[in-house]
Amino acid sequence: MRRLALALAFAVLAGRAPAATVCAGDLPPPKLAAVDKPPAPAVRATPVLHADSPAAADFTYMRELALQWRMNRNKDALKRLMAYFDAWTAVYRPRFDPVDEGSLTGFIDAYAIADLDLPPDVRARTRPFLSALARGYLDRLNAHDPGLRTDSRASRAVELAAMAAWALGDDNLMSQAQHAFVGQLDAEILPNGAVRDVVRARRLAVAVDELDPLARAAVAANNRGLHWLGLTGRRGQSLRQALDWLEPWAAGRRWWREPGQVANEGLWDRSTAANLYWAASLLDDRYLATAKSAGPVPPHWIWAQAPCGGTS
Repeated sequence: MRRLALALAFAVLAGRAPAATVCAGDLPPPKLAAVDKPPAPAVRATPVLHADSPAAADFTYMRELALQWRMNRNKDALKRLMAYFDAWTAVYRPRFDPVDEGSLTGFIDAYAIADLDLPPDVRARTRPFLSALARGYLDRLNAHDPGLRTDSRASRAVELAAMAAWALGDDNLMSQAQHAFVGQLDAEILPNGAVRDVVRARRLAVAVDELDPLARAAVAANNRGLHWLGLTGRRGQSLRQALDWLEPWAAGRRWWREPGQVANEGLWDRSTAANLYWAASLLDDRYLATAKSAGPVPPHWIWAQAPCGGTS
């Protein structure tokens, strides 16, 4: 009874009770990258990482290795994965630029999948790296670092912090990430659910850039038993409201002309919202139809999130 009371109390605070969600186990299995075909002959760990750096492909491959281990118990995949963790944690230190470090979501996913199957020494080197990543971004968000303006950069910082907290199983860090998440709702979502910068720029691409990392952060929290979809800011704005506001265009029921876009007669390409609504479907299965309509093939990170396995 006490657990039920606590769950109901949290549902009230979050705006509504947890919704039914999509289970990755019910989706067709992904076609994973071959273990023996890495993106480069050797690990490309580097002290400096940029968004367009070829080295960022290492992190996507790491997620594929981790999924090969989880799904196929491929021992070679796990062995290779250990080498990638050790190489990157040896030379790279977070620089707290969320654009350049956005690809680290693959690194985080890989650790969350393989965590307890990694040797203690590999875990001992990787966990401080993830902790420093989360704490550094949270400190900068709390200090209103001008390098993390209240736009998609700040949303990506929240995403990285929340995902690292999930991978570590650190509920204290997740609580801090929740505070930063609500701060982004206040800063970037209007009371009617519209994304503030869309009103300024008249571009739906801005909404996807803003909401996609917030949805990924909410999925990470969901895997710790927290339900951020209905959390509200000071004026009642929520991620759910923003997803519902964008959904008519993402589902193809309405059309939007994107300033500066020449292709497709200037119409916004709704397939660019596919990953956002796949993430949303892990929070509420009402968004599944929109996800499939915008992009029928789920991104591979869906299987890394393990939404049906409880907390991780």
